[in-house]
Amino acid sequence: MMNKPEILDELRMEIGLSFDYAESLDDFFSRIVYNFDSLPEDFCCAIYENHWNEFVKNCSGKAWHMPASVPFGHKPLSLCAIRGSITVYYEIDKHYLLSPFYKGCQLLGIFIVGVPHGKYRIEEEDLLFMEEVSRFYHPGYLVFKDETLPERYKNRAGLLCFILFMKKINKRWYIK
Repeated sequence: MMNKPEILDELRMEIGLSFDYAESLDDFFSRIVYNFDSLPEDFCCAIYENHWNEFVKNCSGKAWHMPASVPFGHKPLSLCAIRGSITVYYEIDKHYLLSPFYKGCQLLGIFIVGVPHGKYRIEEEDLLFMEEVSRFYHPGYLVFKDETLPERYKNRAGLLCFILFMKKINKRWYIK
């Protein structure tokens, strides 16, 4: 097995490519989960979207055991939503890294990675990695949820050019 920096670098690259090749938001989420499924079988991940009074699983990888729908107020998703930042949640056999993603002030969803207790140690670089991954969701929502965005901006390079252009003409249409 590769060492941790190599694994994280490989995942960063694959997630960037996922964004470039995805044709829809669900496809983008599925590609990210697929990338995490390449890790050893004790690792798992899922993406939950925020609905009116619950979190609903959009997609999950192998060995995911949380229910498809989690009402507000139940740990660990609500804990992450309340904190509004990356949260580490510990259970007996797994540790979970939860990263919320937003559009402005609105919580859109939570990205979760489960790591095996005792086989993987969560460190500062893991938290930084989760922060980087959650940044991909913001442009993902902008590209896939907003039908007004022209087709030529539906990749990362085009989106970056579009965002820089919008900043230049001083419109606040982009997501911070």
